[in-house]
Amino acid sequence: MKMDKTVVKKRFQRSLASYPGQAQVQRKVAEKLVNKTLELGGSVFENAVEIGTGTGTLTRCFLEKAIVKHLILNDLVPEVKPLLEVILQNHPQISVQYCWGDGEKIHIPTATDLLISGSTIQWFESPFAFLKKVHTSLKKGALIAFSTFGNENFKEIKTLTGSGLTYYELSSWSHELQEIFEIAYTEEFWETLYFACPKEVLKHLQKTGVNGLQRQKWTPGKFQQFQEEYIRQFSQHNGSVKLTYHPQIIILRKK
Repeated sequence: MKMDKTVVKKRFQRSLASYPGQAQVQRKVAEKLVNKTLELGGSVFENAVEIGTGTGTLTRCFLEKAIVKHLILNDLVPEVKPLLEVILQNHPQISVQYCWGDGEKIHIPTATDLLISGSTIQWFESPFAFLKKVHTSLKKGALIAFSTFGNENFKEIKTLTGSGLTYYELSSWSHELQEIFEIAYTEEFWETLYFACPKEVLKHLQKTGVNGLQRQKWTPGKFQQFQEEYIRQFSQHNGSVKLTYHPQIIILRKK
């Protein structure tokens, strides 16, 4: 999928202040990802790389539980640096390097023993190609641990607008990558959030920077129709409306 990274960057820049308060699903996924990574790979890493730090949801969780000698932190939005520095104040023993820009294109140093990424790789144009490319930079036995989303993610939005990211079946990751990686762990689950009205759903998406509706041309009539259809198809007994998250966790080990 051709991804306009400029649009993605602007959306996340606008949502920096609001993201931490809205990203409850992302926090839960980060906890699961870190716990399973440490269970499979131990808690000590010589050279780790995190792609797509955002405001530091995964970074904080990871550093609270792992021992890391050298850490590279990447994000598309350099403005997150002060937020990451607050987290790193509690870990002065770690040698930290920042690498700003498109995580899909950055150089991963050789001898990396962990590449970790939370809720980022779905923004890549060619995630399978990226993972195959970075394979050569990893130590034997190193882990790639990441979370993304399955094809039921934001299904309510996609049903009504036809707009959204490209998501993959969990089995697709194994099929595409099993020749060069051991598929150490996969998991998918569903989380449902509830909102007072469809407008609040869109506000939530906007505040997390993940609004996939940038191609929509909202006229008052179309917006009204969207709200009415959302209520008709996805309202609950108490009058609220739902939004579905479909997280996936994939952990690969270099053969």
